[in-house]
Amino acid sequence: PLRYDFRVLHVNYSQVAVEYTCLPGALNYTATITVLHRQPVALKELNAGLQRLNLTHVIPASLKNSIRLVNHTHCED
Repeated sequence: PLRYDFRVLHVNYSQVAVEYTCLPGALNYTATITVLHRQPVALKELNAGLQRLNLTHVIPASLKNSIRLVNHTHCED
């Protein structure tokens, strides 16, 4: 069976949540960090966005170095 690791790194349900998911692989792993925030403004740059949301301390530097920023600002139900 396929297994993955999931952790909640930070949560404040009225404002923001940060989740970490890791899918182990034979040669390498795939990891994602999801920042769910209720501000309607898309983040243009990762570090500035994390500072704006007061999350610079939440994501470890070892993971932050390989993050690619993807914005989804128009979510459908």
